[in-house]
Amino acid sequence: MTALSLVTVTEAAQAATPLTDAALTALRNEGLTAFTAHGLPTRTHERWKYTRVSPLAEVSFIAAPATGDADVVRTAEGQALDVPGALRLVLVNGRLRTDLSDAAALTQAGISVQTLSDAIAADAAAVRSGLGQALALADNPFVALNTAALSDGLVIRVAATTQASTPLHLLWITAPTAGAAVLVQPRLLVEIGRGAALTLIESQTGRDGDSLTNRVSDITLADDARLTHISLHNDSRQARLLTALQARIQRGAVYDGFALTLGGALVRADLRVELLGPGAEARLNGAYAAGTGQHVDTTSFIDHAAPHCTSAQTLKGVLDGTGRGVFQGRVNVRRVAQKTDGHQLHKALLLSRGAEVDTKPELTIFADDVKCSHGAATGELDEDALFYLRARGLDADTARSLLIEGFLDDVVELVADEPLRDALTAKIHQWLESRS
Repeated sequence: MTALSLVTVTEAAQAATPLTDAALTALRNEGLTAFTAHGLPTRTHERWKYTRVSPLAEVSFIAAPATGDADVVRTAEGQALDVPGALRLVLVNGRLRTDLSDAAALTQAGISVQTLSDAIAADAAAVRSGLGQALALADNPFVALNTAALSDGLVIRVAATTQASTPLHLLWITAPTAGAAVLVQPRLLVEIGRGAALTLIESQTGRDGDSLTNRVSDITLADDARLTHISLHNDSRQARLLTALQARIQRGAVYDGFALTLGGALVRADLRVELLGPGAEARLNGAYAAGTGQHVDTTSFIDHAAPHCTSAQTLKGVLDGTGRGVFQGRVNVRRVAQKTDGHQLHKALLLSRGAEVDTKPELTIFADDVKCSHGAATGELDEDALFYLRARGLDADTARSLLIEGFLDDVVELVADEPLRDALTAKIHQWLESRS
């Protein structure tokens, strides 16, 4: 099933932002052709078995306007991560607002920050090389749709050996139009040079209103590079957020990611990580909470394509009301990838009889000298622990909140940086307070 309004809006975006580079123009056309040919995925597609997106075909989307003022930012700040000292870049409806951003974020030595359109105008070939092909357009309709609209977004490059001491904080703000469903399709390219390091923080927030954000991130880590990547998805309860991440990690490089999801009606993350050189490491940890009217889906594929590589993924979720969680994780170990160390774990806490979780961890191993494991567990709050806390004078709500907090804080402890860990913990506490 093809969502005609998604195609119409994307065709209009192509017409409004023509590209002079023939190869990128061809790539955009290829993306639109792939989406039109295959349409929206259905539950017959294995990777979309537990997540229903067919209702998008019934929505009349419009292109998100290039709006946003200081009031929009102030509203979003309360929803975003609060990391003291981080340099903030504000993107409203996928477009960089330099007037609302920290000027120092654009002028750091060794770090280049450009809008996607400026980067294309300056060096289209460099942009083409940064666009990952791990998520094939024919098999990933929303990546195809984003590629078809290629124009809005950001390109961040860190020069070789640069050790960025100050984190960059991308504040993605969706500003819907009253009475309309808006479509936002930004692209993020991040390239970390050999031996360089960066901490990148992303907060997805927005005003109340009907919206679909379809964001794709292409991340490349050269030899011995390091990227600490912290994400918060805390949009309005009407928002839909579809993200795809393609990460290519070379010899000795480390990708250390953590994602916290608290808001949004539909949030899906497609993660594709390729460990391409010996000694490469990837950590894809996270936590989520979903209540009535919320659906959170994490689908990952970690490809061990070289020997002596390490991957770890721990995800914890709390589901209340009729909230639903999905985890589909696959670790692939190629024949050449001897001495692989790969682990994957998903745990869910169900707070009500109407909550639901679907988990499907997988291992495909073609090497014979590996250390791999996967696991999944689902349960309710421990009645003995509740009784213990109640016996010491706590009321039922406080006791339940403390147990939920401990369950989620446990996975947040995997974040090594203390200020980032504190910022994530503060958002979890904020969610618990709002729930009470």
